[in-house]
Amino acid sequence: MKKVLILVQSHVSRDNRVKRQIEWLKGKYEIFLSAIDAPIDFPKENFYPLPFFKNVRGGRFSILLQALLANSGFFSKYHFIHFFHNNTLRQLKGLELDLIIANDANALPLAYQLKQNKPGIKLIYDDHEYAPTEYEGNRTWEFLYKPINLILLKRISLVDQVVTVGYFIADRFRRDYQVDPLVITNAPPRYIIQSENRNSDKIRLIHHGITSKERQPELMIEMASHLDNRFELYFMLMGESKYLEELQELAKPVGDKIKFMKPVGSNEIVKFISQFDIGVYILPPLNFTFLNALPNKLFEFIQAGLAIAIAPSKEMAKIVNEYNIGVVSTDFSAKSLATEINKITKEMLVKFKQNTGKAADELNAENNGILFLKMVDNLVS
Repeated sequence: MKKVLILVQSHVSRDNRVKRQIEWLKGKYEIFLSAIDAPIDFPKENFYPLPFFKNVRGGRFSILLQALLANSGFFSKYHFIHFFHNNTLRQLKGLELDLIIANDANALPLAYQLKQNKPGIKLIYDDHEYAPTEYEGNRTWEFLYKPINLILLKRISLVDQVVTVGYFIADRFRRDYQVDPLVITNAPPRYIIQSENRNSDKIRLIHHGITSKERQPELMIEMASHLDNRFELYFMLMGESKYLEELQELAKPVGDKIKFMKPVGSNEIVKFISQFDIGVYILPPLNFTFLNALPNKLFEFIQAGLAIAIAPSKEMAKIVNEYNIGVVSTDFSAKSLATEINKITKEMLVKFKQNTGKAADELNAENNGILFLKMVDNLVS
């Protein structure tokens, strides 16, 4: 059985994309994992923990030092090894590997070091966002991480296959780095809706997920104020508690049209939101990442059998229009999306939801797994 190492500087227990990689490979390959944590059922003997920088004294100083070197141009090497990774690196060098899957740019330093040590190892780079522009507009990120990411991607020729989450990001990779990425979306497993779990005469909209100020969820609160009385908007949000309280205060003048709910577990989202009618999202185009986002929630809306109402984010709009599963506003304003939602009739809603069922048959983790395994098989065969 060939050996695959999955590298990721994240909590895999909360990272559905990486958990799906593990599931797809399980049984056909021996899997090793190096991350901050591992799924509960992952073999302990195959797990190599990485430090969580926020819990490591000196971690931020090390990142700052690397950023200063990168920004000054004095650090010309293609890899940055955080000095708290050295112990993990020594352990990983002892593995006889056939393939490394590096998730996000911050996994590339270890991956490059391991491949340099044993050039025969194949390397997949899974870019969960477009690394050079991931948090553009955030000055801290642009100083600390952007220059490091750019240096790491200068050696992308060491990568045997690039994977990314959407088609517009793949096009950007082709233009900037002359590579041909495979698109593996963040679609969840196919969910078969047993029955329409509706309990309201209203047309109920849902928005869920982790929120932040830069994503401007207040736009959806403003949007609700322009909706006619057929509609209700439900928020199921995770995030900083003080900011969530601010959003609830902001929503009060809109009245009963807006309701807030406690979040459910990630594995329960699709089943829970299937009781609603329309998934809604306005993501302002503050940078390349936001404009071309193809988030988990879009595919969760689809698997839950919902119609979709979104602002004209390129990747999301492409899917909504291609499958005719909802409405796309003419611009990113709250009023523009409300105008499109107010045009939805009962007949339109039925048609959108029928089409969403067809989209769900194609846009799911099972089909992505077939593509992923074919890619891995071709690399290591």
